[in-house]
Amino acid sequence: MSQLKRIHDYANDFLHLFFPEYCLGCSQVLYKHERNICLACYLDMPKANYHNNPADNALNTKFRGRTPLRFALAYLLYRKGSAVQAMIHKLKYDGERDMGVYFGQLYGQDLREKGYHFDLIVPVPLHPHKKQSRGYNQAAAFAEGLAQELNIPFDEDVLAKHIFTKSQTKKSRWERWAGLESSIGIKKADLVQAKHILLVDDVVTTGSTLEMCGQELLNAGCASLSVAAIANAAD
Repeated sequence: MSQLKRIHDYANDFLHLFFPEYCLGCSQVLYKHERNICLACYLDMPKANYHNNPADNALNTKFRGRTPLRFALAYLLYRKGSAVQAMIHKLKYDGERDMGVYFGQLYGQDLREKGYHFDLIVPVPLHPHKKQSRGYNQAAAFAEGLAQELNIPFDEDVLAKHIFTKSQTKKSRWERWAGLESSIGIKKADLVQAKHILLVDDVVTTGSTLEMCGQELLNAGCASLSVAAIANAAD
């Protein structure tokens, strides 16, 4: 071990001793080699494992007859009151952007091991006012982590949300669709033409947002469309 690395490790140990980091799932102090979540929470997270059967799973079923998808993928299962809900809430509302990147890296490893390949990763857009208020787009953070592990590009500016809509969380599929209609447009159509696009979001509930965004990508000429999310909401 080099002297520089020893100094770096000692400095990290010192900082961890006086400024500990806490698990975003259970709020317990993290060990120095843990990141964002502790090992217990990581092992306890409900994995969707849709990448093992991407053409026939609960997420794929949501889009059947609505949007032609090549693969439908999600890393986790989302249930109200769960640790997954708590972590995604912190990602979206408490400034924990690194949580999104971390989820993308974790799931990107699974997808890489299974041999998945895409030409470009496109996150669902946020309205500029909401992005300015939040400081980042949580779907773009997830896309960044996926891109790092899969060694493919992502572009946060392919799609744009140009009409501000209120939170869609408690709305039905049809209410969501009415709220999103005409609110999303494409800015970089040339980047998606004749390519396999992976469209990503944080949580899928009814799928209306992904459906609307996916239709814009298909209309722009993408060759095939897949979707991925940090979590799929259980019925």
